[in-house]
Amino acid sequence: MTEDKFGQEKIGSFFKQLDATIALHQRKLDLLKEQKNTTNIIRLGTILENISTFLNSGSIIRITPIKNY
Repeated sequence: MTEDKFGQEKIGSFFKQLDATIALHQRKLDLLKEQKNTTNIIRLGTILENISTFLNSGSIIRITPIKNY
């Protein structure tokens, strides 16, 4: 094997590993985005449950303005 061919194979191997690393990081990013979306949906569900509970409780809230001093 010539030095030129050996160098080309090393460069090819490097880019193959780089491509695999990029693919793994992209998959990790996709999973983190999915996890964030799921967490946001769960939070929204909790907020909606709390609003529903409050509205069904018949509670009356009086809001009084705060005076600026």
